[in-house]
Amino acid sequence: MIVLDNTPGASIPGPATCTPWVVVVLAGELDFAASHALDVLDVAVRAHPGAHILVDLSDVTFLDHTALFAFALAKSRAEAQGGVLSLHGASVFALKLLEIWHLEPASSEPPVGGDAA
Repeated sequence: MIVLDNTPGASIPGPATCTPWVVVVLAGELDFAASHALDVLDVAVRAHPGAHILVDLSDVTFLDHTALFAFALAKSRAEAQGGVLSLHGASVFALKLLEIWHLEPASSEPPVGGDAA
């Protein structure tokens, strides 16, 4: 799991009014056993009020209600602070769960531009 502040001017899609960009890359199984790892979302939102938090799910192999709750909480907090939380790169399985929880991702494709590694 990596948290990166993206450099200004990167070509990641999203509203131009939200700055700075914060990219959170999650990988592996996001379940109750990994709940401590999901704290990074809360940290990113609280540390960057008004930012666009982009969560890259491209390397996530499994997620359960623990991850969904963390996404919902982070999204709510980001919006309350004038920011945005968007999910990118979700698998077909994850897309169905995100849809049920009304957390539709901005895209099922990984972010374009702005190297996150």
